[in-house]
Amino acid sequence: FETLQRLSLARVISCTYVPLSNNALIASVGHDGDRRLITVNLKTKEWHQIADDDDVCQVSGDAMARLSDTSFLVVSSGTTTPTSIRKFDVARPHEDKVIRKATDESYPPTLYSKGEHFTIQSKGSPSRPIHAFLWMPRNPDFTAPEGHLPPLIINAHGGPTGRTGSG
Repeated sequence: FETLQRLSLARVISCTYVPLSNNALIASVGHDGDRRLITVNLKTKEWHQIADDDDVCQVSGDAMARLSDTSFLVVSSGTTTPTSIRKFDVARPHEDKVIRKATDESYPPTLYSKGEHFTIQSKGSPSRPIHAFLWMPRNPDFTAPEGHLPPLIINAHGGPTGRTGSG
């Protein structure tokens, strides 16, 4: 964790990580209401995102396991993908693959909403940013009755370190 703090990932709230080698670390980091799967070069202190948010935006608990100096397994979900066991290889990204999905169901991409991130300032003390996501309805087969808006469903959860998955 100390290494991640030195990487200018300010205000990292939670982190799941697995060392791959003496030089590499894989981490699922939460920052400003968002989560990313990253690789960290421990010598240069540089990091970069491994997977697109559509594929990986939530890692289930501590569900990451090292396979080799360059590869690992992760149980994750994305904004448009179900929870799955995925294999990643940082040396051969073209070999990344889904091992098993939690469901065999699939839906057309037109049904998936993209979460819109926004931040509001808390009114209580101490004042702090509160991060939220809004998913607008996108099902082309359904519309609200004339003059009405579709229902708004709110999923509130505890904090400041509490979170709910977006995948």
